[in-house]
Amino acid sequence: MSKLVLSHLESLESSIRKHAGADIWELVKDDLKSIKENSKLEYVAIKMQEAINTLIKAVDEKAFLNIMFERGCYCANSHMNDIEKKRTEYIKKGSIDEYIDSLVNTKTPGLYYFRDGKELYLAYKTRELKVGCYCPLLRKLSDGALLPQAYCECSRAFVQYTWERVLERNVTVELEGSCMSGKGECRFKITV
Repeated sequence: MSKLVLSHLESLESSIRKHAGADIWELVKDDLKSIKENSKLEYVAIKMQEAINTLIKAVDEKAFLNIMFERGCYCANSHMNDIEKKRTEYIKKGSIDEYIDSLVNTKTPGLYYFRDGKELYLAYKTRELKVGCYCPLLRKLSDGALLPQAYCECSRAFVQYTWERVLERNVTVELEGSCMSGKGECRFKITV
């Protein structure tokens, strides 16, 4: 297991304590306490799935979504070098439309942008990437394992945080479906 995964677990603790309280963290911690630095990612994914299910049962929807949103922003922030490269590319293109066109025309395994009229979409095809989920904590979750789509608020926040840093303005990102909730891909509608 990587230090990145450990830092994500520490950040999860912070988010749960902030939005749900120490008593809820104690419940969730029971599902995660057996994870060690040498734990295999498959084991981390199973324990994380258990922890998310415990959390969903213990908090209201607003608290859960706030925790997941904060998690997504934290994760995106840990990829700031990539975001800065995207920002530089956006500036080089000179306009939002040219930048978006370059994304639509770029072929990346398991990840693609497309337009439907004026709307921009981002989709992850996790099966092409041979992972259960794009999230590093659930990447090795077994094929067919499911979590409520609300978990993917984390990914929605990741996409929003990234685009807002690239464009240096507010954007709206809607989650239209996710692999973890049984869809064939994770799809986000991005309104810039």
